[in-house]
Amino acid sequence: PKTLPTQSVKGGHGSEAAMSLYQRLDDGDTSEVPEGFAAGRAFQDHVPLTPAALAGMRWDPAPDLERWLSSFYQYFELKGFRGVLSVNIFHCAALTFTFAFSFTVFFFVDWEAILSCDSEESCRHVAFLYARPFAEIGPSRSLVLLFFFLFFAFWLFNMGNTYHTLRDSADMRHYYKERLGILSDDILATMEWSEVVSRLVQQQRVTPFCVVQDDITALEIANIIMREDNFVISLTNHRAFTSRLPPWIPPRLVYTRAVQGCLRTAIFRWAFDSRSRLSEEFLTCPRKLASRLRYMGVLTLLLVLPVLIFVTLVFFMRHAEEFRSHRTSPFRREWTDYGKWTFREFNELRHQFKERMRSAQLVAEDYVQATRPPTPLRDSMQRFVKFVAGS
Repeated sequence: PKTLPTQSVKGGHGSEAAMSLYQRLDDGDTSEVPEGFAAGRAFQDHVPLTPAALAGMRWDPAPDLERWLSSFYQYFELKGFRGVLSVNIFHCAALTFTFAFSFTVFFFVDWEAILSCDSEESCRHVAFLYARPFAEIGPSRSLVLLFFFLFFAFWLFNMGNTYHTLRDSADMRHYYKERLGILSDDILATMEWSEVVSRLVQQQRVTPFCVVQDDITALEIANIIMREDNFVISLTNHRAFTSRLPPWIPPRLVYTRAVQGCLRTAIFRWAFDSRSRLSEEFLTCPRKLASRLRYMGVLTLLLVLPVLIFVTLVFFMRHAEEFRSHRTSPFRREWTDYGKWTFREFNELRHQFKERMRSAQLVAEDYVQATRPPTPLRDSMQRFVKFVAGS
């Protein structure tokens, strides 16, 4: 079977690391698969096994190795099924509350009547909610209804994604228990990634999950999990997204979640074929990539207003309590997404990168305080914003 050529990239410690990208085995196409390979294992000499030998072996082949390893890593990162369940359930609950609360405030509340009353006596006779909200739709409320139809589509997408994530995590819980011997989430919470991945490497030799080769290393596992992220890191290092920006647009605007989602969709959803290999069309037809990026740009422009409203609502609902209760300052410095992708190393997994950036946070804060001492103007402005936001 064909594989991608090995390429060398600079690793997280400055050493040259060999990176190989593995393909997925197409379930319906076995024309290029030698006898014995379709049973769940690749043999260097392509010698077919006897039926007796096949009967004595157990296989755990992963048709989509990248997705399977990503689910395996997410299960470890969130410390088991309880962590995956809680993160996804509470994310959906927060999204549902945001959707329901904002829809009620902007669509059912009669703001014109509320703002028209100018005394306590006149406000007593004002109906705060529309008696027939769907029968008295004007231009402004029609626009609000359209925006919330888009939000509802986004909500449905998140519900579907949560369902698939929980289903994969349930299968992964069985794999952790039965194959790796990690019987509970409490045990997993005390283990390092190196311990878990070493068990996975050993499991490949007993019941292979990778059908491309007999053995797999921890570096190759990290490379498969980090494939798309490694591309984004490389594109960031080469300033592919920011080199032609006008000087008045800061590079960090290109690395917002919405823009990055569009870029990933335009690039990676068409970059690989059915076996996760770089497609020939992607390498030889840059005009098609440019056309997809233009379409994504037009779509983003059309959705900029509802996305801006949604992000603003989420921001204030998430940080209003912090603005109100912070005694020192509501302005906590955080790494921008552009800074994170700039500092991130190849094959550096999320939990490793978060830990490194968390350690650097205090040093960075001390450096900023030393170079930019507090001034009365900035302190007064921060107190004013804190007062308004808390109100």
